[in-house]
Amino acid sequence: MPYWETGFGPCYFNQQGKFYELIQTGGDEGLTVMSNPNDDPGWNSNGTEYTYHFSCYPMGEWEGTITLAPVDTEWLKEINIGSMNIKSITIGKNDPVPLKLGW
Repeated sequence: MPYWETGFGPCYFNQQGKFYELIQTGGDEGLTVMSNPNDDPGWNSNGTEYTYHFSCYPMGEWEGTITLAPVDTEWLKEINIGSMNIKSITIGKNDPVPLKLGW
């Protein structure tokens, strides 16, 4: 079974515990921004691109940027990505992406 059909999103391969960094530039203070794997559209058909769905809690407006954490190379050794038929993991573009929630 290809890795993208197993349910492992890219966050599984990033720094454990925090796979993205948020920088708030506007909106309501004190909101929690999160991704829920049950709501993520997930992998594309060939397993090369993953789409996250972010929301904030409690309801409100949040504006800022999001950047993925780097791939955790030590974690990749521990989980033996070769056994998952994965040859390498690359974040193709990791510039901050604008994010607006609640609009």
